[in-house]
Amino acid sequence: MIKIGLVLKEMLKTMNITQVALASKLGVTPTTINNYFDSDNLTYQTIVKICDACGVDAWKVLASVETELPMTFFEAMDSLSKLTEEQQKFISARLAADVEFVTTFKGIKKP
Repeated sequence: MIKIGLVLKEMLKTMNITQVALASKLGVTPTTINNYFDSDNLTYQTIVKICDACGVDAWKVLASVETELPMTFFEAMDSLSKLTEEQQKFISARLAADVEFVTTFKGIKKP
């Protein structure tokens, strides 16, 4: 799996932007920027701030990151079957909300 921090670091290198310059734009220390690049767990807000400071679309950066699912579909279904009915309803509601967000954001029309 590719770490988002490595993708951002490579982006800066390609754009000839130093960590010191980025830190100055964001109002943080160069050490903080270095910590961002070593992380694979940056918040969406941090990714957007970095991309905005570089004049890059955050969605394009995020789309370039490979994701790796922690389990197969069948493993997930097996895990879900072990949950209580209340837990299953919670997860179903959360998934429905996520689908609603994505379809609205991407302008996808529901059937």
